[in-house]
Amino acid sequence: MTFAFPRKLARRIRDSVPRWLAIVGYAARDFVIDGGLHLSAAIAFYAILSLFPLALAGVSMAAWFVDPQWAIEQASGLLGGMTPHADTIRDIIEKAIASRSQANLISIVVLLWAGSRVFAVLIRALNIAFDVDNTYGFFRRLLVELGMLLSVGLLFVGALVVDLLAPALGNLLGEIPHGKAAGLTFIGWTLPALLLAVSFFCLYKFVPRHRCNWQSAALGAAVATALTLAARPLFLTYVGQLASYSHIYGWLAIGIVLLVWAEIVAIITLFGGELASHIQMMAYDGLSGAEVSRRHRRRSPDRAN
Repeated sequence: MTFAFPRKLARRIRDSVPRWLAIVGYAARDFVIDGGLHLSAAIAFYAILSLFPLALAGVSMAAWFVDPQWAIEQASGLLGGMTPHADTIRDIIEKAIASRSQANLISIVVLLWAGSRVFAVLIRALNIAFDVDNTYGFFRRLLVELGMLLSVGLLFVGALVVDLLAPALGNLLGEIPHGKAAGLTFIGWTLPALLLAVSFFCLYKFVPRHRCNWQSAALGAAVATALTLAARPLFLTYVGQLASYSHIYGWLAIGIVLLVWAEIVAIITLFGGELASHIQMMAYDGLSGAEVSRRHRRRSPDRAN
Protein backbone atom coordinates (compact mmCIF):
# COMPACT_ATOMS: atom_id res chain seq x y z
CA MET A 1 0.00 0.00 0.00
CA THR A 2 2.83 2.39 0.90
CA PHE A 3 4.45 2.09 -2.54
CA ALA A 4 1.23 1.94 -4.57
CA PHE A 5 1.19 5.63 -5.51
CA PRO A 6 4.86 5.86 -6.66
CA ARG A 7 4.39 2.69 -8.70
CA LYS A 8 1.24 4.01 -10.37
CA LEU A 9 2.98 7.31 -11.10
CA ALA A 10 6.00 5.53 -12.57
CA ARG A 11 3.70 3.37 -14.69
CA ARG A 12 1.83 6.39 -16.00
CA ILE A 13 5.08 8.14 -16.88
CA ARG A 14 6.40 5.03 -18.60
CA ASP A 15 3.19 4.57 -20.57
CA SER A 16 3.15 8.22 -21.69
CA VAL A 17 6.73 8.26 -23.03
CA PRO A 18 5.87 6.80 -26.48
CA ARG A 19 3.06 9.34 -26.86
CA TRP A 20 5.30 12.31 -26.10
CA LEU A 21 8.06 10.97 -28.34
CA ALA A 22 5.49 10.72 -31.13
CA ILE A 23 4.47 14.35 -30.56
CA VAL A 24 8.11 15.46 -30.75
CA GLY A 25 8.61 13.40 -33.90
CA TYR A 26 5.56 14.87 -35.64
CA ALA A 27 6.62 18.38 -34.58
CA ALA A 28 10.09 17.88 -36.11
CA ARG A 29 8.57 16.43 -39.30
CA ASP A 30 6.07 19.26 -39.71
CA PHE A 31 8.79 21.81 -38.95
CA VAL A 32 10.47 20.63 -42.16
CA ILE A 33 7.16 20.43 -44.08
CA ASP A 34 6.33 24.01 -43.10
CA GLY A 35 9.65 25.21 -44.49
CA GLY A 36 11.03 25.88 -41.04
CA LEU A 37 14.65 25.97 -42.21
CA HIS A 38 13.89 28.56 -44.89
CA LEU A 39 11.82 30.65 -42.49
CA SER A 40 14.60 30.45 -39.90
CA ALA A 41 17.07 31.78 -42.46
CA ALA A 42 14.69 34.67 -43.23
CA ILE A 43 14.28 35.44 -39.52
CA ALA A 44 18.07 35.38 -39.06
CA PHE A 45 18.54 37.77 -41.98
CA TYR A 46 15.99 40.25 -40.62
CA ALA A 47 17.35 39.81 -37.09
CA ILE A 48 20.80 40.97 -38.22
CA LEU A 49 19.24 43.89 -40.09
CA SER A 50 17.27 44.77 -36.95
CA LEU A 51 20.07 44.27 -34.45
CA PHE A 52 22.05 47.45 -34.96
CA PRO A 53 19.07 49.81 -35.43
CA LEU A 54 17.72 48.55 -32.12
CA ALA A 55 21.12 48.87 -30.44
CA LEU A 56 21.54 52.42 -31.75
CA ALA A 57 18.00 53.32 -30.66
CA GLY A 58 18.72 51.94 -27.21
CA VAL A 59 22.00 53.83 -26.92
CA SER A 60 20.35 57.04 -28.17
CA MET A 61 17.56 56.81 -25.60
CA ALA A 62 19.93 55.83 -22.81
CA ALA A 63 22.19 58.80 -23.62
CA TRP A 64 19.41 61.12 -22.46
CA PHE A 65 19.58 59.71 -18.95
CA VAL A 66 23.07 58.24 -18.44
CA ASP A 67 26.62 58.76 -19.67
CA PRO A 68 26.72 57.91 -23.43
CA GLN A 69 29.98 56.01 -22.95
CA TRP A 70 28.28 53.78 -20.36
CA ALA A 71 25.45 53.11 -22.82
CA ILE A 72 27.98 52.19 -25.51
CA GLU A 73 29.70 49.83 -23.07
CA GLN A 74 26.42 48.04 -22.36
CA ALA A 75 25.44 47.73 -26.03
CA SER A 76 28.93 46.51 -26.92
CA GLY A 77 28.83 43.97 -24.11
CA LEU A 78 25.42 42.71 -25.19
CA LEU A 79 26.29 42.25 -28.86
CA GLY A 80 29.84 41.14 -28.11
CA GLY A 81 28.52 38.40 -25.82
CA MET A 82 27.03 36.69 -28.86
CA THR A 83 30.33 36.38 -30.71
CA PRO A 84 34.07 36.17 -29.98
CA HIS A 85 34.65 39.33 -32.11
CA ALA A 86 33.67 41.75 -29.34
CA ASP A 87 36.23 44.44 -30.28
CA THR A 88 34.82 44.71 -33.81
CA ILE A 89 31.31 45.09 -32.42
CA ARG A 90 32.44 47.92 -30.15
CA ASP A 91 34.16 49.76 -33.00
CA ILE A 92 31.01 49.56 -35.13
CA ILE A 93 28.81 50.99 -32.38
CA GLU A 94 31.26 53.76 -31.45
CA LYS A 95 31.66 54.90 -35.06
CA ALA A 96 27.91 54.82 -35.64
CA ILE A 97 27.23 56.87 -32.52
CA ALA A 98 30.06 59.31 -33.26
CA SER A 99 28.88 59.94 -36.83
CA ARG A 100 25.19 60.39 -36.09
CA SER A 101 23.58 63.74 -35.47
CA GLN A 102 21.88 64.43 -32.18
CA ALA A 103 19.10 61.89 -31.79
CA ASN A 104 15.54 63.13 -31.82
CA LEU A 105 12.24 61.38 -31.33
CA ILE A 106 11.65 60.86 -35.06
CA SER A 107 15.03 59.20 -35.63
CA ILE A 108 14.48 56.88 -32.68
CA VAL A 109 11.01 55.93 -33.96
CA VAL A 110 12.52 55.15 -37.37
CA LEU A 111 15.19 52.99 -35.75
CA LEU A 112 12.57 51.14 -33.70
CA TRP A 113 10.44 50.57 -36.80
CA ALA A 114 13.44 49.22 -38.71
CA GLY A 115 14.30 47.01 -35.76
CA SER A 116 10.80 45.55 -35.57
CA ARG A 117 10.97 44.05 -39.09
CA VAL A 118 12.19 40.73 -37.72
CA PHE A 119 8.96 40.32 -35.77
CA ALA A 120 6.88 40.52 -38.97
CA VAL A 121 8.61 37.40 -40.30
CA LEU A 122 8.40 35.74 -36.88
CA ILE A 123 4.63 36.33 -36.70
CA ARG A 124 4.16 34.76 -40.12
CA ALA A 125 6.35 31.77 -39.24
CA LEU A 126 4.54 31.10 -35.95
CA ASN A 127 1.14 31.33 -37.64
CA ILE A 128 2.32 28.71 -40.13
CA ALA A 129 3.50 26.51 -37.26
CA PHE A 130 0.09 26.85 -35.59
CA ASP A 131 -1.72 26.16 -38.90
CA VAL A 132 -3.53 29.51 -39.12
CA ASP A 133 -3.65 32.37 -41.63
CA ASN A 134 -1.74 35.58 -41.02
CA THR A 135 -4.73 37.89 -41.49
CA TYR A 136 -3.70 40.94 -39.44
CA GLY A 137 -4.41 44.26 -41.12
CA PHE A 138 -1.53 46.69 -41.69
CA PHE A 139 -2.04 48.89 -38.65
CA ARG A 140 -2.88 46.02 -36.31
CA ARG A 141 0.17 44.09 -37.55
CA LEU A 142 2.32 47.17 -36.93
CA LEU A 143 0.98 47.46 -33.38
CA VAL A 144 1.60 43.74 -32.78
CA GLU A 145 5.18 44.06 -34.05
CA LEU A 146 5.91 47.07 -31.85
CA GLY A 147 4.25 45.32 -28.91
CA MET A 148 6.49 42.29 -29.45
CA LEU A 149 9.52 44.57 -29.66
CA LEU A 150 8.70 46.27 -26.35
CA SER A 151 7.75 43.07 -24.53
CA VAL A 152 9.24 39.86 -25.92
CA GLY A 153 12.21 41.73 -27.39
CA LEU A 154 13.09 43.38 -24.09
CA LEU A 155 12.70 40.09 -22.21
CA PHE A 156 14.99 38.33 -24.67
CA VAL A 157 17.57 41.11 -24.48
CA GLY A 158 17.31 41.02 -20.69
CA ALA A 159 18.17 37.34 -20.73
CA LEU A 160 21.32 38.10 -22.73
CA VAL A 161 22.40 41.24 -20.87
CA VAL A 162 21.92 39.91 -17.33
CA ASP A 163 25.54 38.72 -17.28
CA LEU A 164 26.62 42.36 -17.56
CA LEU A 165 24.57 43.30 -14.50
CA ALA A 166 25.66 40.32 -12.40
CA PRO A 167 28.84 41.93 -10.96
CA ALA A 168 26.97 45.06 -9.83
CA LEU A 169 24.20 43.05 -8.21
CA GLY A 170 26.79 40.73 -6.73
CA ASN A 171 28.41 43.68 -4.95
CA LEU A 172 25.07 44.53 -3.38
CA LEU A 173 24.73 40.98 -2.18
CA GLY A 174 28.27 40.94 -0.86
CA GLU A 175 27.21 42.43 2.46
CA ILE A 176 25.26 39.26 3.20
CA PRO A 177 27.41 36.30 4.37
CA HIS A 178 28.03 34.07 1.38
CA GLY A 179 25.47 36.17 -0.46
CA LYS A 180 27.76 37.31 -3.23
CA ALA A 181 28.69 33.86 -4.53
CA ALA A 182 25.18 32.51 -4.14
CA GLY A 183 23.68 35.63 -5.70
CA LEU A 184 25.99 35.56 -8.71
CA THR A 185 25.27 31.88 -9.25
CA PHE A 186 21.53 32.54 -9.14
CA ILE A 187 21.78 35.55 -11.45
CA GLY A 188 24.14 33.88 -13.90
CA TRP A 189 22.08 30.72 -14.36
CA THR A 190 18.53 31.07 -13.11
CA LEU A 191 17.59 34.57 -14.22
CA PRO A 192 18.64 34.22 -17.90
CA ALA A 193 16.75 30.92 -18.10
CA LEU A 194 13.68 32.50 -16.51
CA LEU A 195 13.70 35.50 -18.85
CA LEU A 196 14.18 33.28 -21.89
CA ALA A 197 11.36 30.99 -20.78
CA VAL A 198 9.00 33.93 -20.26
CA SER A 199 9.85 35.40 -23.67
CA PHE A 200 9.29 32.07 -25.44
CA PHE A 201 6.06 31.52 -23.48
CA CYS A 202 4.74 34.93 -24.55
CA LEU A 203 5.64 34.17 -28.16
CA TYR A 204 3.80 30.86 -28.24
CA LYS A 205 0.86 31.92 -26.10
CA PHE A 206 -0.03 35.36 -27.48
CA VAL A 207 1.50 35.84 -30.95
CA PRO A 208 -0.20 33.14 -33.11
CA ARG A 209 -3.81 33.85 -34.05
CA HIS A 210 -4.63 30.31 -32.88
CA ARG A 211 -4.39 30.56 -29.10
CA CYS A 212 -2.96 27.54 -27.34
CA ASN A 213 -3.43 26.80 -23.65
CA TRP A 214 -0.77 27.74 -21.15
CA GLN A 215 0.38 24.14 -20.66
CA SER A 216 1.26 23.73 -24.34
CA ALA A 217 2.96 27.12 -24.51
CA ALA A 218 4.90 26.41 -21.30
CA LEU A 219 6.15 23.03 -22.53
CA GLY A 220 7.24 24.48 -25.87
CA ALA A 221 8.94 27.36 -24.06
CA ALA A 222 10.74 24.99 -21.68
CA VAL A 223 12.19 22.97 -24.57
CA ALA A 224 13.20 26.10 -26.51
CA THR A 225 14.85 27.58 -23.41
CA ALA A 226 16.83 24.42 -22.68
CA LEU A 227 18.01 24.17 -26.30
CA THR A 228 19.05 27.85 -26.41
CA LEU A 229 20.98 27.68 -23.15
CA ALA A 230 22.74 24.51 -24.31
CA ALA A 231 23.50 25.85 -27.80
CA ARG A 232 25.09 29.18 -26.79
CA PRO A 233 28.26 27.88 -25.04
CA LEU A 234 28.64 25.12 -27.62
CA PHE A 235 28.45 27.61 -30.47
CA LEU A 236 30.89 30.05 -28.84
CA THR A 237 33.33 27.19 -28.21
CA TYR A 238 33.00 26.02 -31.80
CA VAL A 239 33.56 29.51 -33.23
CA GLY A 240 36.42 30.31 -30.87
CA GLN A 241 38.36 27.06 -31.18
CA LEU A 242 37.31 25.09 -34.25
CA ALA A 243 35.80 27.37 -36.88
CA SER A 244 37.94 29.53 -39.18
CA TYR A 245 35.40 32.09 -40.36
CA SER A 246 38.00 34.89 -40.44
CA HIS A 247 40.20 32.86 -42.80
CA ILE A 248 37.30 32.14 -45.14
CA TYR A 249 35.27 35.36 -45.01
CA GLY A 250 37.87 37.93 -43.93
CA TRP A 251 36.29 41.16 -42.66
CA LEU A 252 32.83 39.65 -43.24
CA ALA A 253 33.45 37.06 -40.52
CA ILE A 254 31.71 39.02 -37.76
CA GLY A 255 28.53 39.28 -39.83
CA ILE A 256 28.64 35.61 -40.76
CA VAL A 257 29.08 34.54 -37.12
CA LEU A 258 26.12 36.66 -36.01
CA LEU A 259 24.03 35.36 -38.92
CA VAL A 260 24.75 31.71 -38.11
CA TRP A 261 23.94 32.22 -34.42
CA ALA A 262 20.73 34.08 -35.29
CA GLU A 263 19.67 31.19 -37.53
CA ILE A 264 20.34 28.67 -34.75
CA VAL A 265 18.17 30.67 -32.35
CA ALA A 266 15.48 31.04 -35.03
CA ILE A 267 15.43 27.27 -35.65
CA ILE A 268 15.06 26.63 -31.93
CA THR A 269 12.31 29.26 -31.66
CA LEU A 270 10.26 27.87 -34.54
CA PHE A 271 10.72 24.28 -33.40
CA GLY A 272 9.46 25.28 -29.96
CA GLY A 273 6.43 26.82 -31.66
CA GLU A 274 5.82 23.65 -33.68
CA LEU A 275 6.10 21.61 -30.50
CA ALA A 276 3.65 23.84 -28.61
CA SER A 277 1.23 23.62 -31.54
CA HIS A 278 1.44 19.82 -31.71
CA ILE A 279 1.06 19.43 -27.95
CA GLN A 280 -2.10 21.55 -28.15
CA MET A 281 -3.59 19.65 -31.09
CA MET A 282 -2.52 16.10 -30.20
CA ALA A 283 -2.56 16.11 -26.39
CA TYR A 284 -5.49 18.49 -25.75
CA ASP A 285 -7.58 18.78 -28.93
CA GLY A 286 -7.58 15.03 -29.57
CA LEU A 287 -6.22 15.11 -33.14
CA SER A 288 -4.02 12.32 -34.41
CA GLY A 289 -0.51 12.97 -35.62
CA ALA A 290 -1.49 11.93 -39.14
CA GLU A 291 -4.34 14.47 -39.22
CA VAL A 292 -2.09 17.25 -37.95
CA SER A 293 0.52 16.42 -40.60
CA ARG A 294 -2.14 16.39 -43.34
CA ARG A 295 -3.15 19.91 -42.31
CA HIS A 296 0.44 21.09 -42.48
CA ARG A 297 0.97 19.41 -45.86
CA ARG A 298 -2.05 21.18 -47.33
CA ARG A 299 -0.63 24.53 -46.23
CA SER A 300 3.00 23.77 -47.05
CA PRO A 301 4.55 26.12 -49.62
CA ASP A 302 6.48 23.13 -51.00
CA ARG A 303 3.38 20.91 -51.18
CA ALA A 304 5.31 17.99 -49.73
CA ASN A 305 4.13 14.58 -50.89
